[in-house]
Amino acid sequence: MHLPRTLGLGLGFFCVASVLYQNGANPVTWAALALNGFLWPHLALLLAKRSRDPYRAELRNLVADSGAGGVWVALMGFNLLPSALLVTMLSMDKISAGGVRLFVRALAVQVAACVAAALAFGFDFRPETTMLNVVASLPLLVAY
Repeated sequence: MHLPRTLGLGLGFFCVASVLYQNGANPVTWAALALNGFLWPHLALLLAKRSRDPYRAELRNLVADSGAGGVWVALMGFNLLPSALLVTMLSMDKISAGGVRLFVRALAVQVAACVAAALAFGFDFRPETTMLNVVASLPLLVAY
């Protein structure tokens, strides 16, 4: 899972970053996005390798990926294309890695994380997608 996670989160960074840029995100949000996009894949690998049960650890990591995706959807103000792309890509990962059971579990975490982030940081509904968002989303869409 390391290579697909590294590729997906690395390309997903630009997809989310395009929206954060337009919305004037603060430095803490930018730092969190950089950590999620570029550090988390390697930390997830380390956690799985050091676990007594690497398979189960990786399943937990996949659920954590979905939770983070839910947070980004809320922080992007539910920008239509990037949000739909994140949810779709994260769903495909779960179905291919663990079937419907993992998908349902991860989706529940994703929705809960999205709601929690919206409550914690404010529900800022901005579904409009600009050409910048489209262009920044294309590499993730094409790669997957």
